[in-house]
Amino acid sequence: MVNAANKDFFLQEEEISGEIFNTWLNKCGISRNLALDEINQNSKLCEKIGMKTFQQWTSANESAKKISAKQEEESGNRVVAIVEWFFNEHLHRKNGFMQTAELAKIIEIYRDIPVTNRLQLNRILHDLKIANNEIETKLPINSDWRKQLLEEPVCAFVMDKYWCLRATTHYELAFAGYKESDLKNWGCWQRLNSSMGGIPKHLQNSPMSKTRGPYAQEYYIKQMIRFRLSISDLLQGEDERLSIIMELLNEIPDFNKIWDLSIQQEHEHLSNSFGFPVPFFRKDGTLLWMMEFSTPISNTDGFQLISWTPINRDSSIYLADLTKSIDESGEFSKQCFFVEDYAEYFTEKQCKALGITSRNS
Repeated sequence: MVNAANKDFFLQEEEISGEIFNTWLNKCGISRNLALDEINQNSKLCEKIGMKTFQQWTSANESAKKISAKQEEESGNRVVAIVEWFFNEHLHRKNGFMQTAELAKIIEIYRDIPVTNRLQLNRILHDLKIANNEIETKLPINSDWRKQLLEEPVCAFVMDKYWCLRATTHYELAFAGYKESDLKNWGCWQRLNSSMGGIPKHLQNSPMSKTRGPYAQEYYIKQMIRFRLSISDLLQGEDERLSIIMELLNEIPDFNKIWDLSIQQEHEHLSNSFGFPVPFFRKDGTLLWMMEFSTPISNTDGFQLISWTPINRDSSIYLADLTKSIDESGEFSKQCFFVEDYAEYFTEKQCKALGITSRNS
């Protein structure tokens, strides 16, 4: 049975959709018959649209209906064909009639059409903003990495030159198998600890080591080699913060074992490749291979964006489905998390290691 609230919401969306298309039709000054004839010539459409149906889609009253079709793909094609026609008419007029807020609302209403069609609508929205002199055709300059990560959360995290995380996203947390509550443990913010459920990754059969499966030790050795190389200058300079980090890491069972193995095997693992594949043995029984990339962040003290990129088609589809389910589940309270927001959960020593100010100091 359809929930009454959902039904009202659906009816409201139908009326809003019809009202926007009706407004555009009236402002462009072309008859409904001529408009439909031209829209039906669009090569994207598999089936012609009938006049009665088109009238319902472009009516500003209770008889308004959302654009639809028997097949989902055809529904998306119809939405794009109609919006595209109005946009072309908008461009042909000295004083256009389409507002970006209206088109943004249409995109929101038709959020369930195929992804290709949604991207086509977003392209039209982009071009409409240019036509309406709302944006310039210049590539965006992302001078504030925090702001960018908040606005464009990706499956990635930011770490500093000490390998402490400065920020992470809800996508990366979910993909790696973390819960939001894990962020209250300082080790979750230190990559060589990566504690999950309060258990450091170097412990045998820890939740994080299980994510790497039989490749865990080799991966951690490679990671340790990269860490040692990246902090070599800091080690020589007897850096105070690094000393605190090493004191805390040395308290972890098996950490020194991996450290020693990384020294012994350093010559075997050095590579000039631009990235390397990392396995993710997930709890749902899947195995995904992802490429780990490290991108320097300009205007910072050695910050890097560590991102995961699917290696094959199935992994790409899986990751897309996962991000969609994360957004819909509401499992995480935010899209992006910053280490300083969790200072109250850490000791003063742990805060110093993470490079943040203790709430108790």
